[in-house]
Amino acid sequence: MKRVIFTIAILLLATLGASSSYDRALKQYQSKDYSDALKSFYVSARHHNLNAYYMLGKMHEEGIGTAVNYQIAFYWYEKSANRGHPLAQYRLARMYESGNGVVVRLEKAKAWYKRASSNGNKDAKERLANWDNRAKIEKPKSTHQDSSSDTILPSAVAGSKSEIVSTKEEPESQSKEDDNSSIVDMLMFWK
Repeated sequence: MKRVIFTIAILLLATLGASSSYDRALKQYQSKDYSDALKSFYVSARHHNLNAYYMLGKMHEEGIGTAVNYQIAFYWYEKSANRGHPLAQYRLARMYESGNGVVVRLEKAKAWYKRASSNGNKDAKERLANWDNRAKIEKPKSTHQDSSSDTILPSAVAGSKSEIVSTKEEPESQSKEDDNSSIVDMLMFWK
């Protein structure tokens, strides 16, 4: 019985620690102490706080307290979105649609908009409505080519601001993404 109570106490303390680091990070963020907020969100993310994942994505996407880095933003949004965070799902969909930090994948963007919408995100509902209207207006480029299998690399990845590269191949790094998530986690926190 003592072991059960001890185990519960340890789990409660760990949960409170994660919650307090997130609360501290949020206060720092609201008081515009972005550098410390970023560090505190990382601490909270170590405790698997999906709101901290989202805030890390937002800060890296918008360059708040750190340099803009779409790839890192994508990583954190995806971690949060996979755990059901509606705002992260919406922002992840926007990144798939725009190609910021990730290869453009319109089908994935639409799927994430649907998930965000089903979780109550109003912006995602609007995007889906506009998406369906846009699909009715736009004509396919070719009747014999399946555009959902195309991948378009954003110009920043392609190396030229005016160049867009289209390819049918799946980038190897994305196909192994799930296998490497724990390695990426370790690298993100390693100092």
